[in-house]
Amino acid sequence: MMTVIKQRPDPKAPSRLLPVENEDQASALLRFKNSAHGVIETSRIACGSKMGLTYVVTGTKGALRYTQERMAELELYLHDDPAGRQGFKTILSGPAHPDYASFCVSAGHGIGFNDQKTVEIRDLINGIAAGARMWSDFAEGLQVQKVLEAVAISAVERRWMKV
Repeated sequence: MMTVIKQRPDPKAPSRLLPVENEDQASALLRFKNSAHGVIETSRIACGSKMGLTYVVTGTKGALRYTQERMAELELYLHDDPAGRQGFKTILSGPAHPDYASFCVSAGHGIGFNDQKTVEIRDLINGIAAGARMWSDFAEGLQVQKVLEAVAISAVERRWMKV
């Protein structure tokens, strides 16, 4: 965890600089119960991306890659593809995928950030009305907070933390 920019302008008086008390970027190595490993990186100062929320999941049979800047696409790599055809293939979202048809009946148009928020609110309202368990709930939020706290302690103490 690192603070790169030590001072930022005061929003109320931009000519005055205030000390920064939180991190600009962080990295964490993860080990899971099933022996899988993970890496999480975050930066609010990284250049090049406007909304670079990206997930990459790799396994023994292939990989999935998603970035929020291209939210209508999912990239799939299958290890068993013929040697000359191996590589990531782009899957465009369309009416066959959950929630897409609510916005457009034709493939290839994509849905946007605001559409996703509409789906989230609909799911929340429907879940409350049905008395269904919501995702994510406060218990899951608490688990995420425990992981974040363990990462912060690990960064200071330079040791693995069990969550």
